Amino acid sequence: MQALTEKILRRLLRESSLVPGHLAAVQTVNAPARKEAVIYDIDEVEQWLQIITQEGGSSYALEAMRGFISIRKPAHPCDDAWEVIMSVGPGYGKLVYGMAYAMSPTGKLISDRASVSDDAQRGWQRAEKERVSTELDSITPPHKTPPKDDDCRLYNQPGREFLDRAYKAQGWEAGALKTLKANHNKLVRRNGLTHKEEYDLIEALGTQSVIFFNKNYEQES
Repeated sequence: MQALTEKILRRLLRESSLVPGHLAAVQTVNAPARKEAVIYDIDEVEQWLQIITQEGGSSYALEAMRGFISIRKPAHPCDDAWEVIMSVGPGYGKLVYGMAYAMSPTGKLISDRASVSDDAQRGWQRAEKERVSTELDSITPPHKTPPKDDDCRLYNQPGREFLDRAYKAQGWEAGALKTLKANHNKLVRRNGLTHKEEYDLIEALGTQSVIFFNKNYEQES
């Protein structure tokens, strides 16, 4: 029993160490076929909190954002993996993708099936080396496997085989997202936010998320 307790404590410490204390996260979209989340700087949000929540200054939320991830259920089975369609987080890439794995109902991810930036491509290359993954099959003949559950739209390009695989969570991601959300809840309690004020904060972060993505995607690509 003691050994199990110590193992759990070590895991919790490891997961919390991945999350800097000045960061928090909120899930801005949680729909059946699409999920999005934002990482923000707690100090920056608190600096502009009144303007954001009481005066409709959603643009101030942009200054506090540090990461954004958007995933969706793909059009094809793809081994039950969810597709990453937007991701950006200068300096926090591992944490941003960790949120994606944690939000994916199956704990599996695949790259965007339409296009992948150079920065994202390097990330998937690292994933191939570090994560357990499965090869995907083409939605068009010839098929490698008879079952259709791994059929997916493929890039099917030499040197980019790592984009045609479904990658699995490693186990730390859910704990990291839980810590980030807990940091958000602490901010809410510390500042005595009402439900409406918290909603306005989350709404502001969600409104600015695509602007944040476009701004940083251009810098990273």
